[in-house]
Amino acid sequence: MSKAFGRRGPGHDLVTSIDLRIQYLAYRELKAAMQEYHAKAGSVIVIDVDTGEVLAMVNQPSYNPNDREQLKAGLYRNRAATDIFEPGSSIKPFIMAAALASGSTTRTASWTRRRDSSKSATRWRRMNTISA
Repeated sequence: MSKAFGRRGPGHDLVTSIDLRIQYLAYRELKAAMQEYHAKAGSVIVIDVDTGEVLAMVNQPSYNPNDREQLKAGLYRNRAATDIFEPGSSIKPFIMAAALASGSTTRTASWTRRRDSSKSATRWRRMNTISA
């Protein structure tokens, strides 16, 4: 054994933050959404906003590691952790969270986007506030 790793000793427990109930619900809802929208693949990550713990992480298509007949290399990848996402889609929740935290908007406000005909940019415009 390499000296960089030190001496071997007894192992320790590994505790994850995955909540099996939330994991199951995320799996079920992702599977249903993929069937409804005829998607080729999808991922869901549920995070506790107070602690940063990952409560669920599911991918479709998925695989059963006990079923050796369906082994395909592409199914082993954890799409939620390895795939590249378009920045515009993945950053929108953070922008809205910042707007909510700063008081620039409310959770009941409705927003729409429109294409500016004179520019290639998309502009967001606040619509009338709706009551909850």
